[in-house]
Amino acid sequence: MQKPSTPDDESARLLALQQCSILDTPPEERFDRLTRLAKTLFGTEMALVSLVDTDRQWFKSRQGLDASETPRDISFCGHAILGSDILEVTDARQDPRFADNPLVVGPPHIRFYAGAPLKAASGHRVGTLCIIDSKPRQLTLRERNMLDDLAGCVEEELHRIDLIRQGHRLEQANRMGELITRAQSEFIGSIDWRQSFNTLLDEILVLTGSEYGFISEVLRTAGGDPYLKTYAITNIAWDAATREFYEANAPTGMEFFNLKTLFGVALTSGDAVIANNPAQDPRRGGLPDGHPPLNAFLGLPVHYGQEMVAMVGLANRSGGYDQALLDFLRPLTATLGQLVDAARTRQALEKQEAHIRHLLGNLPGTVYRCANDASWSMHFISDYVHPLTGYPASDFLPAQGGTRTFASLIHPDDATMVNDSVQNDLRNQRGFRIEYRILHADGQYRWVQELGRGVFQQDGSLLYLDGFIWDVTDRKRLEQMKDEFISTVSHELRTPLTSISAALGLLQGGALGPLQDKQRELITIAHRNSHRLSLLINDLLDMEKLAAGEMPFNIQPQYLLPLVQEALEANRTYGYERKVSLTLKPDSPDVSVAVDSQRLMQVMSNLLSNAIKFSPENGQVEIGISLADNSARISVVDRGPGIPAAFQDRIFQKFAQADASDSRRQGGTGLGLAITRELVERMGGQIGFLSQEGSGTTFFVDLPMATPLNEVAA
Repeated sequence: MQKPSTPDDESARLLALQQCSILDTPPEERFDRLTRLAKTLFGTEMALVSLVDTDRQWFKSRQGLDASETPRDISFCGHAILGSDILEVTDARQDPRFADNPLVVGPPHIRFYAGAPLKAASGHRVGTLCIIDSKPRQLTLRERNMLDDLAGCVEEELHRIDLIRQGHRLEQANRMGELITRAQSEFIGSIDWRQSFNTLLDEILVLTGSEYGFISEVLRTAGGDPYLKTYAITNIAWDAATREFYEANAPTGMEFFNLKTLFGVALTSGDAVIANNPAQDPRRGGLPDGHPPLNAFLGLPVHYGQEMVAMVGLANRSGGYDQALLDFLRPLTATLGQLVDAARTRQALEKQEAHIRHLLGNLPGTVYRCANDASWSMHFISDYVHPLTGYPASDFLPAQGGTRTFASLIHPDDATMVNDSVQNDLRNQRGFRIEYRILHADGQYRWVQELGRGVFQQDGSLLYLDGFIWDVTDRKRLEQMKDEFISTVSHELRTPLTSISAALGLLQGGALGPLQDKQRELITIAHRNSHRLSLLINDLLDMEKLAAGEMPFNIQPQYLLPLVQEALEANRTYGYERKVSLTLKPDSPDVSVAVDSQRLMQVMSNLLSNAIKFSPENGQVEIGISLADNSARISVVDRGPGIPAAFQDRIFQKFAQADASDSRRQGGTGLGLAITRELVERMGGQIGFLSQEGSGTTFFVDLPMATPLNEVAA
């Protein structure tokens, strides 16, 4: 007997056969119909569709033969696939290749054989359509052509299987692509990333035809042993105890440490585990009583880079699991690796955020980061916003489904002021400080103070705003009580004090005759002190008007230089009395600003009188004007002792004075700078200072530029 030779293209031929996905499949009428026709048409005892595998020939369809396969080394078809034409053996007993073949000398006692090669879609010969008889015979040319035609029909069915298979693979590939896209989109857009894994597990089960499964992160114990903590797991609880366990642990992740299991083998080896008969698999770990049947199992490790970061476990796929499915799932496992790494990053960020929130929760106010839009959309806001507003932080965070805006809580009468003040400071890239009212959830308005600053890119574009807001309702209530008391006292004192001051002035001027030296000294002291008291009362009344919004402002375009020169001249006499000279920088430009000239003179008078008051004898106060972006800056520079560092953050508060004894000797009401700041800010400006103890102080006022007067007139 001569064994069939191995074709030159054997590896490719076997691959083409495997790709037909037809081996060991049930009988199909479309093939049986053709073998019945061949048997009848040629009047033979047998007709077969034979596929030549590695070491066997397997019959997809057979007529007149009980065996489903025979060894390849005794097959006729193994010889037939070596050529492209029909292999015809008219009498096997007379053919040296087959004379002593077991299929010839024994059942089914083959004498006649004719096999037409069958080609896969790739062109490789994978089997034959053959007719067999126990009597010698020879085909006519017509019969050979008929056998070729029938073989062509069988090939078409094989190709149709291939087309169906390709269509199925394309459909599966599309489904896989859609699943991956949905998983990525769901994970990116979802607030609850665990729910994203639950959705993904459900889709994997449908895609693979599996009954239940899990997606788990791979972690390690303190001793370095791997274990699993689930991101998602199918609920297969079978009694009250397991249902309770699932409900208590699934939301935060179940942990599995037993490595003497099928998934433990995958976990320790890093390789996929397929068990299509788990009950008999020596690697199994056993199931608890009541556990649903486990008919097939796939443990699929998921890697990210060189690290195994997760595992997918699937169970009970009809027909079991195989390498083809592993290959199909490879893009999904790659995506899973990315998602698990992203989930770990999210977990770390959530933990860090919780820590930061805990720290921020100890602050007596709320910290925020928001967009510079009409709603001040929050990127972050600390939990103290709850006691501040009555609403939880999540209400203000769009990323957590919140729809409430902080801007919507601002009192309608304050909203424009708040927006204008913030936007003006942002344009000049300055920090802002504002006080306004917000509506609490209890229906009451509360006063808050806000400190904030824009965060800018190098090109000057605004990224977002950072700030701190706290409740100042109690402070405002105390201030109101104090202001009302001071207002009452001031009004009650003003009229009699005016009379007393006038009377003292007349006495000092000799209206009732000459005064003795001792009398003149006492009356002069009394007149000076009554004048200081009048100034205090005037300052108090100015503060009252500013706080009540009753002080009128007539803001018009004005040339700044003449106003500064006028203020300088108005204070020159006071400087002469204190032996302090006032000078204007020669390079000060004349620009147009939008101000109330009367209020600006009040501002300049306060700044200049303070500079003179704290300058040493024979000292000099320098006034300058400079330009910056859309504002003009007035600088008042003295060479005095400077402002103590401990006092600098309170210098613009009402009644604030440094405690140093020499500062006390200078006098003053402690209201001048508070009034000055209010006046400047009401004109849309900003006031600040630079000071170093022992080196003097520079106060500066930034005022908004206006269209030049000659252009307004034009």
